[in-house]
Amino acid sequence: MEFHSEREEVLYTTLKQVLQNHIVTHRLGYHETLAACVPVLGYVLSILSESWEEAAGLVETTVAELKQRTQARVQRALRPLPSFQDYALYPPVSSQYQELGTALATFLTASGLEHNMSVAATWRVTISVLADVLVMPLQDAGQTPEEVEAYINSLRDQLPAVMHMWEEERSY
Repeated sequence: MEFHSEREEVLYTTLKQVLQNHIVTHRLGYHETLAACVPVLGYVLSILSESWEEAAGLVETTVAELKQRTQARVQRALRPLPSFQDYALYPPVSSQYQELGTALATFLTASGLEHNMSVAATWRVTISVLADVLVMPLQDAGQTPEEVEAYINSLRDQLPAVMHMWEEERSY
């Protein structure tokens, strides 16, 4: 079961709509969207992790869950998001991905607090939104399954750095 409550499912649906709106309105590419979503996931992980000793296990769990949810989406006939404008590895730099990341993180935090959701619940929602993004190059033939899996595996290195950044941000 992907979500444990109706509120989680509502939060997921709303975050997905925010994501869709940004993708369509600002014509965001795949890698720009990942650049927005991964820091949000790192933020949630930094809050979920009580110590750096457990961070590695949390990252492993996250990578495994992302693989599972992305694979489940491959099996579905429905497209979770609109197609991206491009799948170029080095897209033109714009500030739109930062605005998307801020919108997602702000909404996720505000909704979690407003509805008294656990951090684990917001983690499940964030993983689901990211899995929606990760499946798109497979559905649009923009990447191979091996490339998507390699990207998910690369999160083992990316996420601890992002978590550390958020820890430093909160300490100021």
